Amino acid sequence: MVSTCKYLVRLSDGKTIRMGTWEVFGKKVGGECLNPSPILDLTPSTYNHCLRRWLNSFVSRVLHHLKAFLSQAASSHEQRLETHRIILARLVALTERSQAFLKALEMEVDARYQEGMCRLCSSLVQFANN
Repeated sequence: MVSTCKYLVRLSDGKTIRMGTWEVFGKKVGGECLNPSPILDLTPSTYNHCLRRWLNSFVSRVLHHLKAFLSQAASSHEQRLETHRIILARLVALTERSQAFLKALEMEVDARYQEGMCRLCSSLVQFANN
C-alpha cells in the first residue's frame, strides 16, 4: 500500500517535484537518488505520521509473507494439494452461481423490456386512435 501523504522533494538541480512516501524512500528519478531529508512542506508531526503509516504497512506485508511461508513449510504436500482442491471447488461453485445469477438478471431485464414495449405499443395505438 502506497501512502497518500505527499512530499515536495528538491533535486540537486533546483527542481522541486511532488512525490509519495514510497517513492521518496525507494525510487530514483532521472538517475538521481532522492533523499527524504529535504522535505519542504511538512511539519515534523505530519512527517512522523506518514512515516509510521508507511512503516506499519511495510511490516504488515513482511509478516503476512512470513506467516504464509511458515504455514506452507509446516504442511505436507498432500495437505497443500487438498487445500488447493477445496479452494478450486469453491471458485467453481462461485462461478456457477454468478453465471446463474447473471442469467436470471438477463431474463428479468428481457421480460421487463418486453413488458415496456407492449405498454408503449398499446399507448401509441390508443394515441393514434384518438
